[in-house]
Amino acid sequence: QVSMMLAPTLEQVRDWCNLSPSVYPRVAFDIETIHKSIRCISFARQQHNVVSTICIPFIKFTSSADYIPIKSTLINIDSYPQSDNAHSYWKKDDEVIVLESINKLLTDKTIQKVGQNSIGFDAPLIEQNFKIPINNHYMDTMDAWHLLYPELPKSLNFLASVLTNYPAY
Repeated sequence: QVSMMLAPTLEQVRDWCNLSPSVYPRVAFDIETIHKSIRCISFARQQHNVVSTICIPFIKFTSSADYIPIKSTLINIDSYPQSDNAHSYWKKDDEVIVLESINKLLTDKTIQKVGQNSIGFDAPLIEQNFKIPINNHYMDTMDAWHLLYPELPKSLNFLASVLTNYPAY
């Protein structure tokens, strides 16, 4: 069973990020970016057979016409970050609370953090954009896969295609 929370409220972000390490000893994370700005950060946790996820947005567009897909996995933002059509998803005071909640989760040394290309890309951008270090960065699945199978591709698209029943993430 999977529960996905998209476009969460401030209270939902605060509740979700307030994890008990005894209940959730490990959390997975991933970011999506536009240029070098974090567009959103997502987290996943599991208890028994229930997976819970949250996607916390930071950039909001006034319409889908504000970005132009150039390939199935790439987005080209017209004039971003100077675009008048891209705005912060949160009010200033609320964004501070969101970042404090994320900071509490990512700096907790008792919760293991797992990501894909997180050592070389996600973690440095999170620290650069938000000034949040990631403590107990337990595993980068891309690097772990590459250690096991150096002759195979290590992209998330490839891993998802061979490890799940989904042809593409």
